[in-house]
Amino acid sequence: WGLVTTLLQNGFLEQDPESRKYRLGSKIYELGEVYVDYLEINNKASEAAHNLARRTKLTARIGIWDHEAVLVTMVVVPFGQSRMSTQIGPRIDAYCTALGKSLLAFLDPETLRDYLEKIKPVAYTPATITQKSRLLEELAKIRQQGYSISDEELIPGAAGIAAPIFNRNRSLAGALSLGASRKNLVLGKKLERLAQELIDTASEISRQLGFTPDLDYHSRK
Repeated sequence: WGLVTTLLQNGFLEQDPESRKYRLGSKIYELGEVYVDYLEINNKASEAAHNLARRTKLTARIGIWDHEAVLVTMVVVPFGQSRMSTQIGPRIDAYCTALGKSLLAFLDPETLRDYLEKIKPVAYTPATITQKSRLLEELAKIRQQGYSISDEELIPGAAGIAAPIFNRNRSLAGALSLGASRKNLVLGKKLERLAQELIDTASEISRQLGFTPDLDYHSRK
């Protein structure tokens, strides 16, 4: 009761005067805004993501790995205001979204193994991948081509492509996606062009975060 009273007094909770039920207060929203403002990936990705959305006329999103799901931290619409979104969320499943599969493909093996052991995939649509063996095959393909595709796996008629973003420690920082209707994204010859633009933009953001390519690795190839 003491904790609830303190949260109420400081605006983190509100109480309906009639029902006496509690709900989240405005301070929670303010904390979310502060979190977004100080999130490095958002600050570094904002300009590049806006430019990508304007060029492609598609919605761009930034997502990070958070408690076995994807937390969307930025949404940029093609003709939106030239500023980053300050809305945290939504949290979305990883196994059936472009952002999520791009993150899963480049997670460290232990984290990926723990995730696969815990999840119970739900078939949101007939296209949703629910077999873990098939998902692992998909992730291997993503690592090879450098981007992921979600083709009506979460919402009928919706599609997305995404590419990973890395930081100065050469670890996964997040992912960048483009989303639209299936007709406008996955079908047709422009998928290859959009995928390359996406990869180039994700690489640009990675460089902004201090990532440098492994020159030794490329020299061995």
